[in-house]
Amino acid sequence: MRKSTRTNVLLLLILVLIVVPAADFVLLLAAGGRIGWLPTLALAVLTGIIGAGLAKQQGMRTWFEIRRALSRGQLPSAPLLEGAMILFAGAVLLTPGFITDTVGFLLLVPPSRRWLAERIVAHFQKRMQATQGQQSADGNGWSFSAQWSTKPTENGDEIIDMDSSSVTEDVPRNLKGHDD
Repeated sequence: MRKSTRTNVLLLLILVLIVVPAADFVLLLAAGGRIGWLPTLALAVLTGIIGAGLAKQQGMRTWFEIRRALSRGQLPSAPLLEGAMILFAGAVLLTPGFITDTVGFLLLVPPSRRWLAERIVAHFQKRMQATQGQQSADGNGWSFSAQWSTKPTENGDEIIDMDSSSVTEDVPRNLKGHDD
């Protein structure tokens, strides 16, 4: 993993595991001071119950979309991504806090979930469009070297263009029946 990627992942983990829970805690304390601790607790429990019900409903709908795509012989990539988002939404809705509840409910609303899923897919497609490189390998008696690039087609498929530079197989001289 590149250094900048590790730094970004570390910053994201700090944000998700430290900053968001701390901000949620401060907001819960402020709400408790403003409306009282009992209504704040009831609100936290209520959002968890409503969130669990919505996650179950949306999860079942997505499960049926996955099964329908598989029965047609298609790869259910969009429903699988949405299913992962629904699972994440259910998890954050079970944690008490206004920030996590907002994120969870946004992920359970189909238009906002699809909007985010489209952005995620577009991000990875953009990264895949520019993918190119070269690889070489040496093994016991063989070697291989190649260059490749990927490019999208008009219908969203991907073409992988590969040119092998060299492929060799070295036969050891001590094999029985080898002609000199």
